[in-house]
Amino acid sequence: MTLPFAISLPHSSLEIPGECRSGMALGPDLIWESMDHGTSEIFSDLPAAAMIQAEWNRLVVDLNRSPEDTADKGVVAQRDYAGREIFLPGHYPDPNQFAKRLVKYHEPYHQKLSQALLDKSIKVLFDCHSLRGKGPKEAPDRGMPRADITLGNNGAPGGAVDPERGVLTCPTETFQFMAKCFEDQGLSVSLNQPYAGGYITRHYGAILAEQGRMAVQIEVNKINYTRENETILDQDMLNSFAAKVKKALFAISEGV
Repeated sequence: MTLPFAISLPHSSLEIPGECRSGMALGPDLIWESMDHGTSEIFSDLPAAAMIQAEWNRLVVDLNRSPEDTADKGVVAQRDYAGREIFLPGHYPDPNQFAKRLVKYHEPYHQKLSQALLDKSIKVLFDCHSLRGKGPKEAPDRGMPRADITLGNNGAPGGAVDPERGVLTCPTETFQFMAKCFEDQGLSVSLNQPYAGGYITRHYGAILAEQGRMAVQIEVNKINYTRENETILDQDMLNSFAAKVKKALFAISEGV
């Protein structure tokens, strides 16, 4: 059985190209922290119609940011999620280097994703991420415990339209059905809190919505399958959690 999904894993890689490594201020442990632990192990072996997985770490370019996002946590971030400087003094890419990073490391992923979505048998793009068990200090839910699964459709809590955000990337009723599929596996679910979907969900979701298709961001809570400050995978916990997520996705495939 092939699931009618495209699976996007934009933050699943640890790799830093050699040409980018020398100017970085962060050591291996902090680079390790930057990746979305568990997303590859949970999602990459699904029999999806398309699987697009990052080759390079998000500290090189953030694939879930617009190429026009030049903020300090934009497409080529100056600071990581915890607010630490990514580059040594004087080593942040100049405009020419910035543009080259986009061409070499950002564009290929999005070309693959765009090409995959030409397949009209794909009904849903799932952009897959992981998050910490509690909101870190710079998160919108600082210090708050998080659900096992956070789903985003660029809407309000509950999945309805949020006028400040614009187009829903998945209709409310279908979005709530997806939540129930996860809940049926014993998993707690939050809709659009703390995150309603990043660039990939919004950008491709707007296009897909015009075609009667959908995009949804999935955030899996690392507390379900990690130990030692949520950076080391616990294989038994991971196997159990992944099985529940996969059962939920198979159930979703039968109802979309």
